[in-house]
Amino acid sequence: MNSFLIKNVGDQSVTIYFDNKISPDINLRVHKISQKINDDKESWLIDVVPAYNSLNVIYDLNLIQSKEVKNYLSKIILSNKILTKNNTTSNIIKIPVKYGGNEGPDLEYVADFCKLSSEEIIKIHTSEIYLVYMTGFSPGFPYLGELDSRIHCPRLDNPRIKVDSGSVGLAGSQTGIYSIDSPGGWRIIGRTPIKLFDLEKKDPFYISPGMRIKFFNVDLKNYEDIQKRILDGANFFDIGEEYER
Repeated sequence: MNSFLIKNVGDQSVTIYFDNKISPDINLRVHKISQKINDDKESWLIDVVPAYNSLNVIYDLNLIQSKEVKNYLSKIILSNKILTKNNTTSNIIKIPVKYGGNEGPDLEYVADFCKLSSEEIIKIHTSEIYLVYMTGFSPGFPYLGELDSRIHCPRLDNPRIKVDSGSVGLAGSQTGIYSIDSPGGWRIIGRTPIKLFDLEKKDPFYISPGMRIKFFNVDLKNYEDIQKRILDGANFFDIGEEYER
């Protein structure tokens, strides 16, 4: 875990690269470093962008030079506080999903591709606890892993022009949730009524990197009921347990 590389990526940003693999331990380290940088509140800092196994730091070049930023980051990375493994687990966020049908148009394809039944795909997908490695692509879109190898599947050959917000998709070894209506090429197996991105709220993001996610299956009636209650102002954190089976 001592291996890292810091490189310039433009005239006012540097990126820290760790081992080129998807790993919960590496991702935890990325987010601990990101939190430390944000906590320090250096005057030259513009933004910090964590990813799977890298971290981009954007700075004001009128206030600091890249060499100083690199020295600052190296000290943080090598500090004992950052290197200490965090064994605590975050709370698990429960996400209701209506699988198949209009909400999951690719469920049958995934089942055929994986040589499983649709029910088995749902059971496997809902049995895992997923780490939110990063958000991106669109505001609040969570990249989740690890996906059970039995349900790995390819992206669409031709991406859809529009994928509805809340759509739950698979792509390779990942699963994720579309946070807004957008184009997309992931295989859509279901949809959640929860709004992952809402500009009307003080904190517009329902899910953040480092959280842990568990999906559960709901029928169309409960899906529509949850959707209506959320539109009427209910917080799913308050009503969620009513719908778990």
